[in-house]
Amino acid sequence: MARIAGVNSAELTFKAFWGSATAELTTAFAIGTVVAATLTIGNSSETFIGNFLITSVEVTNNCKTPVEFSCTGESTGAITMPA
Repeated sequence: MARIAGVNSAELTFKAFWGSATAELTTAFAIGTVVAATLTIGNSSETFIGNFLITSVEVTNNCKTPVEFSCTGESTGAITMPA
């Protein structure tokens, strides 16, 4: 977000699926963990890249395989945006 005047933070929210081990999921995306994220825009080669501090994680249904979950994070620095 460093290229947009006045904006210096971003929030990331996503839903995804994770193998079948809920314990590994909650360790990889534990609240307070910083994760690197690269978000590709559609089928293009343009991406947003940044590091995000995990602020929430919710397992939707740990009885299914794969496990469905959602996660939210806040940027920890500048976000690299498409040119």
